[in-house]
This record gives sequence, C-alpha cells and structure tokens, in this order.
Amino acid sequence: MPGIGGALNIARWTLYSSQLALEVTAHNIANANTEGYSRQKIEIEANTPIKMGPGEIGTGARATEVRRQYDDFISEQVNLKNSQYYYWQSQSEALGEIEIMFNESEEYGLNKIMGEFWNAWSDLSNNPDGTPERDALLAKSENLIQFIGELDYNLREYQRHIDAITRGSVDQINSITGQIANLNHQISSVEVKGFINANDLRDQRDKLLNQLSQYVDISYYEEESSGQVMVYILGGTPLVLGKDSYDIEAQRNATTGFTDLIWKDTSGRTVNITNKLDGGKVAGWINVRDNKIGSYIDSLNTLTQTLAWEVNSLQSEGVGLKSVSSM
Repeated sequence: MPGIGGALNIARWTLYSSQLALEVTAHNIANANTEGYSRQKIEIEANTPIKMGPGEIGTGARATEVRRQYDDFISEQVNLKNSQYYYWQSQSEALGEIEIMFNESEEYGLNKIMGEFWNAWSDLSNNPDGTPERDALLAKSENLIQFIGELDYNLREYQRHIDAITRGSVDQINSITGQIANLNHQISSVEVKGFINANDLRDQRDKLLNQLSQYVDISYYEEESSGQVMVYILGGTPLVLGKDSYDIEAQRNATTGFTDLIWKDTSGRTVNITNKLDGGKVAGWINVRDNKIGSYIDSLNTLTQTLAWEVNSLQSEGVGLKSVSSM
C-alpha cells in the first residue's frame, strides 16, 4: 500500500522485527550459563514488495524464523569422542581404586611381604635347627596368607561394587532414551518447517544425547521430514525410533553371578549386549569387572597354588628337629 499508510506499515513491521530481535538477544543472555543451550538468531528478510508503476515498491522487512547456531557434524563428533573418553575414564578411576588395594610401596604391599617371606626362608636355611628362625618363618607365612586373602576379598568386593554400578546405569539409560522419544514427539508436533523451530526442545534433546553417549557408544541421525532422531547401539540395534524407545534390562547371569545387559524389542526378541559394547562408561566398567579384576584374581590364585605346591613339595623332603628312631 503506497502513501503514508504504506510508510507507517513499514515502520510497524520494522519495529516488530526489532522487538523480536531484542527478545531473542535477551533469551540468549538469560541462558548464557545454561548447560546445553545453543545461541539463537532471528532471521530477517525483505518483505514482499508491491508491484506497481514505476516498479516494485518495497514494504520493509519482516522476521521469518528463529534458528539455533548449531553444527550437527561437530555435535556428532563430540558425542563420539565423549563415548571414548568416558570408556577410558571409567577404567582409569576403577584401576586407581584397585591400585590402592595393592598399595605397593617400600613399607607395604605384596612385594614387601613376599620379600620378608623369602628372607625368613633364607634365615632358616642358614640355621635349620633354630627355633626362632622357624617361628619367624611361620609368622611371615601367616602374614603372606592373610594379605593374599584380604586382597582377594577386596578385589571380589570391588568387582561386586562395579557390577552394582553397571546394574544401576541401566535405569539411567532407559530414562534418557524415554525422554528422547518424548522430545521427538513434542518436536514433531510443534515444528513447521521453515517457520517454527523447536529450538529449546532440540537443545534438551541434544543434551540428553550427550548424556547417553557417556554411558554407551551410540550412533544417530535425524529424519529431515519429521525432525525426530533415531538412536542406535552396536551399529544397528535401536534405542530410540521416533516416538518409541527400547529398554535395556539388567539380568543376573547364573554362571558368573554378575549382571548381563539384555536389549529387548517390542516383539520380545532379546540380544545380550554385555560384551558387545565398545564405548562409554558401561563398557569400561564391564571390562574392569570381567577382564581386569578377573585376571588379577586368577593371577593371585595361580601365585597361591604354585607357592603352596612348591613349598609343600620341598617341605616333604625335609625332617623335623627330632631324629627318627626305629622301634
């Protein structure tokens, strides 16, 4: 509309666009310290002109949509590295606790106690008939047996502790996938492509994806038509498909006594994913529980059995303090 009315209309739309820009800026400032928030930007473009002589007459500017300043590729790479980081961090923390159990130092530890045990044998070999040397050897032997027993007990207790953490993480994973599926539903209900973007809901969903990647190694993609994300583990086992989420169950393994992670779909089909995960905290905990601690316990058992066998074998060739007399 040309004339004074058109000029006023241009001013009205310009003020409205500027007001929206101020509101978006205020929203950005208010969420400057909000975890997972992506800065938003309002898109302003020239309004549809009027076609009349002597040519097209501009009608000002208008706000079209509010977009997130967000890079999908970088986010996916961050989540990938996130899984790798937490896989190694969970193992590092667990192995740090195990290192404290062994407590190898100059004043304490298995190495020192075994050294004292061998020194007692050396002292006895220099004076086989000495009662003090024999008593000292018995005392050092009891110390070694007690230390190995306590170490074995502590390792098994920590193994059960890690198993409990693994079992508890299942609820966290299922809660996150359920929330992602719910946000998928909300986003697809709200968004109108090119006009309305559910920016804050998308931020919440991306934050949940980041949290999920800390627990398990995930892959995901967004459907362009619906705006919903599909989340997978193991390359193709779904955790979230649009509005639906698939739970992981914690089941006790009758053979090992530890927790197995079982994926289950809506038809009842199950997949044991316990030893198939290769990223995230859960895979790190399982590796420490089943492989690291298991190997330490096996090594302790081998050491104890070999030591007992060799000592008993040598002991059987000796004689007591009193000579044997014939009847």
